[in-house]
Amino acid sequence: MFGRKKGTETAPASPEIGLLGAGTRFEGKIRFRGTLRLDGTVRGDIRSEQGSGSVLVINRNAAVIGSVVSDSVLISGELQGNVIAQQSVEIFRDGRLKGDIYTSAIMIESGAEFQGGCH
Repeated sequence: MFGRKKGTETAPASPEIGLLGAGTRFEGKIRFRGTLRLDGTVRGDIRSEQGSGSVLVINRNAAVIGSVVSDSVLISGELQGNVIAQQSVEIFRDGRLKGDIYTSAIMIESGAEFQGGCH
């Protein structure tokens, strides 16, 4: 209408969200953009482009064995590996992290388990 050609409207950009569901097992490298929510098991490295605003969410029943690179990492499950997070790392009370953290901000909730160094 009013000079627009039919079919030329564009939908607003939506955030990119990925999900690895409960009971799912993955072996290999994962590269992602936006937000990645894990409810399953991953054996391998997980990486996003730093500075892209990416968020990795490791939920309560999820397990990751491998290194992680993301702008923000939220851990309620288990992670065995080093974490590089440009913005922040948050380990919630059900979270377990065994590895070194490289970040500018960290939050470890009472009851969480963390074994490693913080840089």
